[in-house]
Amino acid sequence: MKHIFRTVLILTLVAVTAIAGTSVALAAGPAQELQIKGTISDIANAATPPTVTITPKEGAAVTVKIDDKTKITKAGVGQATVADLAKGDRATAEYDKDTLVASRIQASKPISKHHAYTGTIKSTSATGLVITTKKGEVTIDVNAQTRYKVPGLKDATLANFKTGNKVAVLAVESGTASLALHVILIPGKPTSVQRVGTIEAYEAGKSITIKDKKGDTSTFVVNADTKISFKKGATEVKVGARATVTAKRDPATDQFTAKNMLVFGTKESK
Repeated sequence: MKHIFRTVLILTLVAVTAIAGTSVALAAGPAQELQIKGTISDIANAATPPTVTITPKEGAAVTVKIDDKTKITKAGVGQATVADLAKGDRATAEYDKDTLVASRIQASKPISKHHAYTGTIKSTSATGLVITTKKGEVTIDVNAQTRYKVPGLKDATLANFKTGNKVAVLAVESGTASLALHVILIPGKPTSVQRVGTIEAYEAGKSITIKDKKGDTSTFVVNADTKISFKKGATEVKVGARATVTAKRDPATDQFTAKNMLVFGTKESK
C-alpha cells in the first residue's frame, strides 16, 4: 500500500511540475511592450529599417525601429508614414523591449510658443520687418496668413507700415525664426497744426500745399470732411491765393489732413 501511495505521490509531483513549467512558458510567450513619450529628436528615414528617436522630458532617449506592421498616426494627418514625422513633433511610441520595433507611434506637431513684441519699426521688406524693442532688435517674418491692423484703415497690409512706426506684434516660433500672426500699429497722439501762407498747389479732394512767409511748404490731405470757407471776396481755392489751413495728424499715419481751410480773396493778399 505504501508503495502504491509513493507512486501516486511521485506522479502527482511530476504532473504539478509539468503544469508549472507550462505556465512559465505561456507567461513568457508574447514579447513585453514598453512605452516612450516625449519629443522626436532624430529621424533616420533612409535607414533599414527606418528609426525614430524619442527623447522624454526626463531619462534617456529611445530609438525605435519601424517595420511594415508599425501603425503611425499624426494629428491633422490621420494615418501617416515616417515621412510625415518631423523633428520636434510630440510623440508616444509602444515598442518591443527586446527588438525595439514599434507597434504604434502617435505623433502631433509641437506646441507653438508665442511671443509678444512692442517696438519701433527699423526696416521692412517683402518678407518681414525688423523692430527695435527695449531688449534689442528682433527680425520677424511674415506670410500670407499674417494679419495687419491699422486704426481707421480697412484691409491694411504690410505696405501701410513705415520705418519709425510703433507696433505691437504677436508672433509664433517657426523653426529658428519668429513668424508674425498679427501686426498692429500703435497710433501716436494726434497733433494739430495751423499754417498760414500762399497756396502753392491744390488738387480738389486730394491735397493742398501752403507756403509760409519763411518759404517753408506744408502739404495736407484734403478729403470730403475738409471744411472750406471763403473770405474777402474769395469764391474758389486757387493757386496764389492766401489761405489758413488747420490740420490734424491721422493717428494711423504720418499724414496731416486738413480739417478747415479759410481762403482769402485777392484784396486780403495784398
